Amino acid sequence: VGVCKVPIVTGAVLFYLAVGDYKVRPDKKIGYIELTDYLVYADKGASFEPMEYIKSVWDMKQGGKEIFSWGDVAVETDLDTGVSGEYDVKYTYTNEKGYSYSAILTVVVQ
Repeated sequence: VGVCKVPIVTGAVLFYLAVGDYKVRPDKKIGYIELTDYLVYADKGASFEPMEYIKSVWDMKQGGKEIFSWGDVAVETDLDTGVSGEYDVKYTYTNEKGYSYSAILTVVVQ
């Protein structure tokens, strides 16, 4: 063993391929969440109901059916309509097989 140059690859990503299926990527063949809007403007102090922006949720891994229970959709956000700014509302549906689908609504509070 001698001295040699070791290349450093910036931005390299390692995948642990023993878990899951590396071929599975979220797209409309697997499922998706469709929103009524993807960018909305809200007045400062106004009320905001994130579930009103879900148009449909489709799960192709469950026979291509539409999901009618919005209770199965998780919502993550730090939205504060009392403070002006730009916020993301992330909607995620995870089916019984563990596949997750997400959509993001951007809310601008002014």
